[in-house]
Amino acid sequence: HIFLGIDSGPRYRFGEVRLTQDVLDDELLQRYFPFQTGDPYNLNQVIALQQALNDSNFFQVVEISPGAPLRDTREIPIDVTLTPRKRHRYDFGVGYGTDTGARARFGWRMPRVNRSGHRIDSSVEVSEIGYDVRANYRVPVLNPRTDQLVYTVSKEKEDTDTNESVLSSIGVSLNHNRGEWRETLALNYQLESFTVADTSGDSALLIPSVAWSRIWGNDFINALDGLRFDIVVGGGSEQLLSDTNFAQLRGGVKFIYSFNSNNRVLLRGRMGITQTSDFDQLPSSIRYFAGGSQSVRGYAYESLGPTDENGNVVGGKNLLTGSVEIEHYFASKWGLAVFLDAGNAIDDLQDDLEQGAGFGLRWKSPVGPVRIDVANAISTDEQGWRLHISIGPDL
Repeated sequence: HIFLGIDSGPRYRFGEVRLTQDVLDDELLQRYFPFQTGDPYNLNQVIALQQALNDSNFFQVVEISPGAPLRDTREIPIDVTLTPRKRHRYDFGVGYGTDTGARARFGWRMPRVNRSGHRIDSSVEVSEIGYDVRANYRVPVLNPRTDQLVYTVSKEKEDTDTNESVLSSIGVSLNHNRGEWRETLALNYQLESFTVADTSGDSALLIPSVAWSRIWGNDFINALDGLRFDIVVGGGSEQLLSDTNFAQLRGGVKFIYSFNSNNRVLLRGRMGITQTSDFDQLPSSIRYFAGGSQSVRGYAYESLGPTDENGNVVGGKNLLTGSVEIEHYFASKWGLAVFLDAGNAIDDLQDDLEQGAGFGLRWKSPVGPVRIDVANAISTDEQGWRLHISIGPDL
């Protein structure tokens, strides 16, 4: 029998954190610390502090240096030197998507409005089918790394082959983590002028909602394996400033599994259910439509759904879509895909689903896969081959 004894020496602990900055209140910054003075010293906690301050987007440079241990207390002081970001930030981008056509975006942000860490971000997006103008005022609360109160104003216009809508809204939401889940409690008031088929109307809705989402995986941009799940519950009442009564549940899931580094299977699905006594009073933003790059490929954007007596798509109470896709990468960043999509916007969950199938090219870009797909609407003879282009992270 051999017994080994290890003398690791005295236990060191975190000492005073010495902040060098004139940007934010010290009380706010201390809420970013994953440790307190007197806790056992752990280098991983120092790295976690570095990451938290970098992710806060308040600072251009974050420097953290453990000092020399104090002999009498065995405490290690931590020196934190912070260099703020510029007061204003701007970004501009152009792109193209099959659903939206050519598009452009301009954004303006103030990463730091005051010493309490409030911030503003705003954007203007213009595409061939409309525009989206919005501004958010964000206030850190509770744990500032994950929790914030967001005040939002926006105006959107969308003009597609099936509907036209101008939507103005104002709202407030609380975004925070509940364990491993991301939870959003929101209250939005929206005014909408809409035209669907031959019907036009104006709508006012006060919509309280709650949403939960979670992502499993290590690489959210180009994932080898991962899972994303989200669900939203909301509604409106004539008793609470809404023109009509309705309740809505919607959610989605995406699953990615890799056989090896060159082959992946992607499964995704979305569903939505609406309960209302007067569907005709619901604006187009509340109705469900299907078809397009992120729905059922092989069909035009929002071209699927129940129709009126003239054959015009009017949208559905419910939504059900799903997809199976197999990718093979023949080079480190280039691959091919085959897929089968099915789904529709429907009034009854027993209604028929449309199907589309095709193949595509994949390129792993720094901002996520670029997908160029050619799909055919195999459940109808009225549609030919259709090109779909989309860009974005896997999860």
